[in-house]
Amino acid sequence: MKIYNYKYDTKEFLNEQIAKINPLKKDEFLLPKNSTTIKPPLKEKGFIFIYNENIKKWEKFKDFRGQYIHDINTKDSFICDYIGELKQNHILGKEESKIHNFDIYLKLDEIDKKKVRAITDFLITNDNTRLLELEKQANDLRSQLL
Repeated sequence: MKIYNYKYDTKEFLNEQIAKINPLKKDEFLLPKNSTTIKPPLKEKGFIFIYNENIKKWEKFKDFRGQYIHDINTKDSFICDYIGELKQNHILGKEESKIHNFDIYLKLDEIDKKKVRAITDFLITNDNTRLLELEKQANDLRSQLL
């Protein structure tokens, strides 16, 4: 009989092996701790399968471990070490281009905030000079995106 082993801490699939026969009862097999007789689904790129001991089922999770992650709040870069969806303040990608693009997106966000004020001023004064100036700045920044 085949059994499927999983890591004790993360419960992610490790390997399969043939179960050993119980030396005390020849018609029974030994099932080691952190193993199951339930076969995990076929491996999928970018995902891992974790065994849920409560419901006796393999569950699929995204796996970004080993890839560069950037924290958009702190601007720190690091190698992902957790399983599952990226945290809300994390982005994935090539280290240099993501940081570069992130800085540009921050600047574009600031320009958008200024444009709201410029639109209000335009409606009052009928002068769109500031609005056009901000739009040019935004276009220049967009052209720098990698």
